[in-house]
Amino acid sequence: MARDSHIDMTSKDLAGRLVAISFEVSPVLDVRKGNDRMLPIKKIIAPTDFSDRSITAIATAAELADHFSAEVVLVHVLYPVPPTVPTAPAVAAQTPLNLEAYREALITEAEKNLDTLIKPKLPAGIHYRTETRWGSPAETIIDMAAKESADLIVICTRGATGLSRFVSGSVAEKVVRLSDVPVLTVQANDDE
Repeated sequence: MARDSHIDMTSKDLAGRLVAISFEVSPVLDVRKGNDRMLPIKKIIAPTDFSDRSITAIATAAELADHFSAEVVLVHVLYPVPPTVPTAPAVAAQTPLNLEAYREALITEAEKNLDTLIKPKLPAGIHYRTETRWGSPAETIIDMAAKESADLIVICTRGATGLSRFVSGSVAEKVVRLSDVPVLTVQANDDE
């Protein structure tokens, strides 16, 4: 794929000497036992959290879609909004929250981002569609891949970082571990 995936680093050997280490980072494809076919690829699920890293994975999905004349289903998963938001009574009286309007605003923003951030990154001629779903990201991606009869999920190894990753764990790791659909993980460079 047309990106720099070369890593150089230094480490110490057992004697304490500085050693240079150089290696290539390659995408990883996980295919479950019992999955009797991998090719041809007709439908690819490509989840995004709109991070640069997930856009790198979408570029990989688009390259595969171009090669196999496959459809790419770009999906963004929104965490469910609780039916009520606990607030202090004084605050609630001053600023009532319209949850339905808030949910609609989240969907509108996600759909706008799919159009403005993702669509321009896709090569001309790629057959794709976009989906915005509510739910837990890993479970929603897995469920969607099964319902869509997808042949492949292409996902970046790291999207969310910091506290959100600590709380929710790695979405990609859960998808790889639980999906019956083959998963191609793409490790983006840290500078992306």
